[in-house]
Amino acid sequence: ALLGADGSTTAVITSAKRSYPVRQMTTTESGIKTIGFSQLYLSLGDEGTDGSVVVRLWWKPLVTLIWGGGLVMMAGAAMSLMDRRLRIGAPSRRRKSAGAVPSASLL
Repeated sequence: ALLGADGSTTAVITSAKRSYPVRQMTTTESGIKTIGFSQLYLSLGDEGTDGSVVVRLWWKPLVTLIWGGGLVMMAGAAMSLMDRRLRIGAPSRRRKSAGAVPSASLL
């Protein structure tokens, strides 16, 4: 639990460590708390011989802005498709010139 300045609980982060005896494998599920554009990660480590557990805590500032970068790239790709001349394989429109004389009037 994250405690505020007055000692009250502001958030609860849940992390888990799972053991799969058939495969003899242990996995760890990190607890994540998003605070603004940053994230706080909590992970459980190995248990010591005296029963203590190692807890790892990481603060990743501005990590959620990675999603914003993907959205900006997607908007840029959409804008690039708006101009017909820049699309590969798009047929170009033929413009009729104003000075052209139709072939039927040459008689």
